[in-house]
Amino acid sequence: MRIIAGRWGGQVIASPKGQGTRPTGEKIRGALFNVLQHQLALETRVVWDLYAGTGALGLEALSRGALQAVFVEDHGKTAQTLRHTLRHLNIPLAQAQVQCTKVENFVPQAPWPEAPLLVLLDPPYALWQDGLLLLRLFGTRPLPPGSWLVAEAPARSTPQIPQGLESKATKRYGDTQLLFMISPTDTP
Repeated sequence: MRIIAGRWGGQVIASPKGQGTRPTGEKIRGALFNVLQHQLALETRVVWDLYAGTGALGLEALSRGALQAVFVEDHGKTAQTLRHTLRHLNIPLAQAQVQCTKVENFVPQAPWPEAPLLVLLDPPYALWQDGLLLLRLFGTRPLPPGSWLVAEAPARSTPQIPQGLESKATKRYGDTQLLFMISPTDTP
């Protein structure tokens, strides 16, 4: 697997062997970033890559100019592999951090960045079974105004969108759907 475009386009993304990671494929990553680059300025965004795995989504965002990325991955070997990839690409610690913790622990406690936030969410598909994952993560702590959240989910799931987020678009690619949501800057 490789970074598609930008500063590190073509660079290999390492994946730990036998850990069951399901990185977002190039076709879906390309489609995701095509939508984002027509909707927002990546160079103004801090990215949270939740359930990061190989870090493919956050690395793609950094390569295309995002200010900073925080990768959240609770599996130790996978987080270590991601740190190795960041070092290999010479990405400074100030621009990319790996948090080896559960997303469910990170989201309620992490400080909101000063720059606008882009949350990229690609959890194991089993977490979408009841459709309540987004409510569990963002139902009690809404994202700051102007934030974007993009979630990759199985096409057959029906994720419940938390109050404070609006659906911008849903794109389907085979067995996968991408949900694009925004936290409006103006609230009624």
